Amino acid sequence: MSASINLFDGEELMKRTSPSPIRKKKTHGIVRIFLVLSFVLSLFGVVSLVSAKQPKSSASKHKTSPRKKTKLSHRRLKRFSSNKEFRAYILRLKSLYKSRRRRYRSRRRKRSIGGLLGAPTKSLSAPPTPSSASSKTSGGTRNDKITNNQIQGVDEGDIVKVIGRYLVILRRGRLFSVRIEDGKKTTLLPVGRADAQAPNLKRGGWYDEMLVYKRRIVVIGYNYNHSSTEINLFRLGKRGKLHFQTSHFLRSNDYYSSRNYASRLIGSKLVFYMPFRLRYQYHSSYKLPMPSVARFGVRKNGLRWKKILFPTRIYRPVQFTLNPTLHTVVQCNLARRNLRCSARAVIGSSSRTFFVSRDSVYIWAGADYIPWWAPSYMRKRKRDAFLYRMSLHSSRVSAVRVHGQPIDQFSFHDSGDGHLNFLLSSRSGGDWMWSAERAKGKLAFLRFPKRYFSSRAGIIGKKRYTPIPGPKYGSIHNRFIGRQLYWGGGQGWYARRHGHQNKAWLLDIKKPKTVNTLQLKHSVERIEAMGRNAVLIGHAGRSLHFTSFGSGVNPTPQGHYEIKNASQGETRSHGFFFLPGKHNKGLLGLPVRRRAGGSRQLRHGSAGVVFLRVDADLHFHSLGSLQAKNKRVNDACRFSCVDWYGNARPIFMRGRIFALLGYELVEGTLMKKAIKEKTRTTYFLNAPAQIARD
Repeated sequence: MSASINLFDGEELMKRTSPSPIRKKKTHGIVRIFLVLSFVLSLFGVVSLVSAKQPKSSASKHKTSPRKKTKLSHRRLKRFSSNKEFRAYILRLKSLYKSRRRRYRSRRRKRSIGGLLGAPTKSLSAPPTPSSASSKTSGGTRNDKITNNQIQGVDEGDIVKVIGRYLVILRRGRLFSVRIEDGKKTTLLPVGRADAQAPNLKRGGWYDEMLVYKRRIVVIGYNYNHSSTEINLFRLGKRGKLHFQTSHFLRSNDYYSSRNYASRLIGSKLVFYMPFRLRYQYHSSYKLPMPSVARFGVRKNGLRWKKILFPTRIYRPVQFTLNPTLHTVVQCNLARRNLRCSARAVIGSSSRTFFVSRDSVYIWAGADYIPWWAPSYMRKRKRDAFLYRMSLHSSRVSAVRVHGQPIDQFSFHDSGDGHLNFLLSSRSGGDWMWSAERAKGKLAFLRFPKRYFSSRAGIIGKKRYTPIPGPKYGSIHNRFIGRQLYWGGGQGWYARRHGHQNKAWLLDIKKPKTVNTLQLKHSVERIEAMGRNAVLIGHAGRSLHFTSFGSGVNPTPQGHYEIKNASQGETRSHGFFFLPGKHNKGLLGLPVRRRAGGSRQLRHGSAGVVFLRVDADLHFHSLGSLQAKNKRVNDACRFSCVDWYGNARPIFMRGRIFALLGYELVEGTLMKKAIKEKTRTTYFLNAPAQIARD
């Protein structure tokens, strides 16, 4: 307090300390010096007092108690605890992106100024590019399995299905129903036609595949106008009429794959996969688009979106990625009248391959590419792939850390002995879009027990990987059949003439170090199972070849058949079907055309379906074919006007043989040595148009 008194009341102090006027006159200079010193000391006292009362700055606070940064990857697979934690993860990515982008822009600005002044400039490197038995349902409707599914008991989405005595066909944005039985009599009568999208929907999408449960039809497509997976439900009436029920949109990225299928049906459980990129670079953390669902027709002015996936249903990333994708698995119960679905998701890289078994969904997220704006220390970070396992019977999600990536869904195999088996490529982008057609690099075989899966995502040791040879060019095709793995290379989607490799490879999954080379007369463009045996199909020149191999590791071909001036009419697995008999016998069907294969299947229909008889020695015997008349039909197509899933199928059911050829459905009669046409119908022209709604 004395300091403050001296500062504001100096004369009062002089009166108290000077006894006489003489003393005052002599000591006047000393008092002035004393007052100046008092003022300085008072000033320091006030400053210290004020600074003591002021709160600490953010910089000092940061030094004493540093703020923890949100992790971009975790050691343990665990759900986000709250929306706040998920937002913190997005904000961390966004801040990193913005800071690096600002530095990059300022660096470019300095370099451009230096260039104007005549200083030498360095060229900026371009950012890297990303790199069959019939069954009866509980309702009594007989739905035969006519689809060439990978796993028995797991039905895959396709363009033709069976409901009781009707065939249901999906083509070019429309549904058709054809009656094949009338009491005890056989018939081929189109009875129903309806648009595959919801009534009054002005902008339709791509309607690729469908599944059926009892009399319910599920059409799955992708709508680019709403950036959503579109799910339309129909009901098949007693007389074959198609009745629209509901339409739902699930916000996602396009699921399309040139080989894989988006949907599966296991009993009454509908399972489908949806990828969803987290576009944090272009949206705030509050307005970041998330997987949502909207029901069409509820709101007149548009779709009313509701979140179907909340952060507490998303698992925190264990894989380091700056390009996060929500790999979402949606499950719906078709046994319930109202469609109710649940969703789960893991965060991983954008490259993926997925596989559905009877009890789990497997998602392989490949090693992520590092974008150009990433810091240098992140570019040096080790990048691994991760394999996630989602149980279909519980909420459990587990993972393992792996290397490489499968080519397509046929690169997965659950051998039923507690192990998983894989064919891997060092340069594969997964099965998204046409990535599977461009897989290259070194190949390896991987086998490990399922018990390795855990929430801690342990590393699969190098001893589990077995290097194997592979084709030098072309698309890689592979298939597990029993204990055997077959693989080879061929033309595939892209009609590039590299010649052909007259070889394939074979190994036993329990003895992977012993690889057998199969000498062929053609390339390998399709590998299919014929019971326990295998058939390899491919080109040599302008001919289409079939070569059979018996069960076991036997490198000797058993049978061979050649069709001159022909190629595959379909490249998807559903284009083939084998009807097994006794003692290795059976019938197979495959669409063919007279022109080159590859992407021509999108513009040209199949000339016919070839049927071959397979004897006990696995030799092929031609039964002829059911041909299309090649009459063009003006269908006034509005939506989904490209046959991305093909348009031809061989159909074996209830002792009858059919060939689906575009808008034609042909039935044949099997004789001893040939198949003859019995009847045909053009179901588009003969099916009555209808607009029915439940």
